[in-house]
Amino acid sequence: MVIESELPEPSDIRNAIAVLFPLRLPPTAQEVVDPLDEVVADLGHSVSDGHRLLIDAARTGPEAVQQALRRYLDDALQDGTEQDEGEETP
Repeated sequence: MVIESELPEPSDIRNAIAVLFPLRLPPTAQEVVDPLDEVVADLGHSVSDGHRLLIDAARTGPEAVQQALRRYLDDALQDGTEQDEGEETP
């Protein structure tokens, strides 16, 4: 710590040693907002079943999201394959 004055002001000393003390955090809000509920609110009427599937999985954790996303993609790919098989070739 270096104080650039031979006669430092109390504020200079306080600023120089501030890094040694823990931060003073503001009091937390009494109402904690669930970020996933905020996502649903932001999506509004455009929230899909796929959105809900992933948001519900997110409440469990990252592994649940990975599994849900894999199932979602597998289902979408399977549906696409079934549609391709049902089409007639010219």
